[in-house]
Amino acid sequence: MKFDENNKPLDYRFLDTSPSFELQTGIENAKGKWMRSIASSHDEYWFDKYGGIALNQKPERFEYFSTPLKRWWSVYAFPLGNPQLRHVGVLFYDITSRKVAEIEKEELFIKAEHKRAALTATINALPLAILITDNEGKIIHTNQQIKTNWKQIGHTIKETADYSKVQAWWRKTGSRLKEKDWPVSRALL
Repeated sequence: MKFDENNKPLDYRFLDTSPSFELQTGIENAKGKWMRSIASSHDEYWFDKYGGIALNQKPERFEYFSTPLKRWWSVYAFPLGNPQLRHVGVLFYDITSRKVAEIEKEELFIKAEHKRAALTATINALPLAILITDNEGKIIHTNQQIKTNWKQIGHTIKETADYSKVQAWWRKTGSRLKEKDWPVSRALL
């Protein structure tokens, strides 16, 4: 590590690299070179992080993005050798594909949540009594109209089994509706 007179990290030099270093980073012949000569626009984060480890002599695990390399890294950095030399060892691997998948998953979740909110708003605005159940018959959503309808007849419906408590009759035949006669119950059978 190279520091200024106030111990601010300025740069780091590669003293040695493993055979997989070039494959992982795409940086060729790095041994003996300073990072700023390889990538002058390299994120300050890396200099500060490695400089802190060299000064504090405490290892750290972290994940961070490298702007010039356009990759995410999982890193274990640790003090190496004589503390006065301020050397840092680094073990790392490319986690870009995992991070991209996480970002895509989050974006899909946000889109799905927006669609769910729009659908819920539409259902709630309809002048029809609507309820949605899970595949076990437990009611997971109702709109205001169904709440108003059930309140008028003095019943609370939480699952399809509750329909057996409701007294309702078929208009044409006059016979009482059974639990299985309700559309939600029939849909679940």
